[in-house]
Amino acid sequence: MSGGEFDYQNHAIGIVSRAITDEVEVSERGYSDATRVELLRIARLLAALDDLAHQADLFYSCDISEETFLSRCKKSWNETEVVDANEKLVKELKDGNK
Repeated sequence: MSGGEFDYQNHAIGIVSRAITDEVEVSERGYSDATRVELLRIARLLAALDDLAHQADLFYSCDISEETFLSRCKKSWNETEVVDANEKLVKELKDGNK
């Protein structure tokens, strides 16, 4: 396994992200669409932060070059800055409920 600068603690962020996503997908608590959207937005942001922390870990451990690090970070940031994310998530929720 590569990295290790953070003793792999950065992966805890991904665990939380997946737990939130799983809760929203299987919950019978009757969350409103607005609450589900916010929970999924949080989960997506945490997933991106998990990836970014992993990239920093790989870079600090000299497992990837600075060029690769910057390229991967740019990709992760671009994926989190979705224009009108609320609307997109609401559409995904509604499409998933069909």
